[in-house]
Amino acid sequence: NGEVMAGIADVRVCNAEVLSGNAEVRACNGEVMAGIADVRVRNAEVMAGNAEVRACNAEVMAGIAEVRVCNAGVLSGIADLRARNADV
Repeated sequence: NGEVMAGIADVRVCNAEVLSGNAEVRACNGEVMAGIADVRVRNAEVMAGNAEVRACNAEVMAGIAEVRVCNAGVLSGIADLRARNADV
């Protein structure tokens, strides 16, 4: 009986160590989950920033298109002036 009781005590000590380890794992899991939540928030911020960049790029492309139209008008005007100069 003494050996059985000693074995039971050993098992209880071992169980206590396992439970302590489980608590540490749960705490670590909590930290990991918090880190994942932080990453998701940062990803959302990056995606919002990307959307802003795309909107800005669209405005730049529209501006470039306007400049090209203006350049075409200038080139047309230059051609007209050259034609008039040739007539003179």
